[in-house]
Amino acid sequence: MIEIITFIFGYFLLGFVCYVTMANVPEWTAVHYHLWFIVAICYTILFGTLLFSKFIAKNVDKRIATWLFDWPVRSLLVAMLGISAGLGFYVENINACYILDAASVFIYLLALVLTRGTTKHIQNVQKEENQKRVLIDEVRKASLSLSVVAQSMPDEFAEQKRRIETIKEDLRHLSPSSNAEALRLEESILKQLQEIKNDCVSGQGVLPQRFPLIQACIAERKNIY
Repeated sequence: MIEIITFIFGYFLLGFVCYVTMANVPEWTAVHYHLWFIVAICYTILFGTLLFSKFIAKNVDKRIATWLFDWPVRSLLVAMLGISAGLGFYVENINACYILDAASVFIYLLALVLTRGTTKHIQNVQKEENQKRVLIDEVRKASLSLSVVAQSMPDEFAEQKRRIETIKEDLRHLSPSSNAEALRLEESILKQLQEIKNDCVSGQGVLPQRFPLIQACIAERKNIY
């Protein structure tokens, strides 16, 4: 609600400035109307999208970032409207300037759609990459935790400790993937890491069959990108 009030107040302020600056003009011409028409458009474009950007981005930082991202497009529109305003003082038919204004706004809206699409695509790619890394990061954290626990095992389990370190290093080099099979393997690896950790804590050593199973899963996962 405050955005709407602020935006409308801006129009009243523009009207007051217009009244003060044009008070001594005996009669308004088409050029004067066109000039203030352009001022109103520039105000709407430059500040309207910032005030109402809550419909585009949810927090203030993203609103400002979105506004700045579109700044080059807005600058181009203002430049074209400025040219149109200047031409209004020299052309005989002011309608030609209104045609230029309409073309400028159309180009602005087209560029705005393109930039919005690019921004959304970048955000989707980033979101997808983050989703890929969630499970693989959990697997790596689990392997690190397992390595720490394994260090406290007696020396008689030195070979098992070495194999646990090998598993940890192998997991470090896995590439993130959103492939369904990759996610299934990662869940299986995560479960097996917990089972190996439980064996280590028990003090009885890791069951012999666990290492071939988890190494087979890791080898299969390495081939998925």
